[in-house]
Amino acid sequence: MKKFLIISVTAFILLFTSPWSTYADTIYNPVGKSNGYKVYLSPAKHSPEKVGCSNYQESANASKIATETAKDLQAMGYTVRVGTNDYVTNTTSSNNWGSRIHVPIHSNATTFDCSGTTPSRGGTWIMHYPGATNSATKLLNAMKNASPGTNDKILTDVEATGSTLYEVRSTNMEAPYVEAAFHTYGPDVTWLLKHGTVGQTITNGIHSYTGAADCRTQTCVTALRAMSNSEVETIDYIVKREDFGYDLNTHGSRFSELENDIKELIKGNNPESVFVDGTAGMLNGVSIDEKGTVVIDFKDFTGEVGSPSTYLMGELNRELYNVVFKYQQVQEVYYQFDGSFSDWCYWLEIVEEPVKRMVTNH
Repeated sequence: MKKFLIISVTAFILLFTSPWSTYADTIYNPVGKSNGYKVYLSPAKHSPEKVGCSNYQESANASKIATETAKDLQAMGYTVRVGTNDYVTNTTSSNNWGSRIHVPIHSNATTFDCSGTTPSRGGTWIMHYPGATNSATKLLNAMKNASPGTNDKILTDVEATGSTLYEVRSTNMEAPYVEAAFHTYGPDVTWLLKHGTVGQTITNGIHSYTGAADCRTQTCVTALRAMSNSEVETIDYIVKREDFGYDLNTHGSRFSELENDIKELIKGNNPESVFVDGTAGMLNGVSIDEKGTVVIDFKDFTGEVGSPSTYLMGELNRELYNVVFKYQQVQEVYYQFDGSFSDWCYWLEIVEEPVKRMVTNH
């Protein structure tokens, strides 16, 4: 396995420019009174942008929803940070700051239904760490039935995506992952564009979880000097990134049967598949070692499919799993782009760990 260090975790005054760390958090300090609680909001930041009905752009609108949520919480006495970096840097910032709750804010996607004929193609999904259901339940209770879509769910990250989401697993606090609605369902898009309305539902869920005082109506302590909403912190984090992956030339031996199956899968012949015409031929090779560890090395096809939503990530993992693990000798698999397992995981915003064969009880 090749492994090399890109950059180590540290903190710098904002005189340092890095491709992994471009902006600092935006801070919303309580004005007048504080309830003593810290909330970190981490809106989507996708590149390329995810686009839905009516040219809805997920990242741009998630940022606006986060801003409205922050203002609502600020008025209640919370100290809020809104992350403006990628998910890795936001997680680092949230952990170092010691937030009480970390809330990623996104929108979901499935088959397009912009005319709104099938309400089950819309709705709110909240993902959570297994067993850490309190905050996710509070968020869903506040948000269910708010959007026009009817497919409201609370799920673990693995149930929803087939993978372990980085922000759910790498935070030191509960991190309910909010897919506010589906940007591929027309009526949900109309609702998502009401940023203040969506933000208020998220605020209600967060406040229900913390049980903190609402300083507008309850007794709170005097807050520290308030900074303006646009004032950013002077410390930013340069996130450690270790890039690793397998070399097909040195890992095990070629796995021709599975290689042919993957080539067929990525042709995009199935209209229900995540793969499209542009992914055809985007495979470098497949290898397997004596322990049953498989490496599937793709050419970087992210420009063809963009970043998958939570729903589509689940479909992607199911498609691949069904093809790979039909071979009984396979115990685990690493997917990678041009030799980089880390790039694959960064694309999906997941923890860097292989997909393992599911254990079934007989």
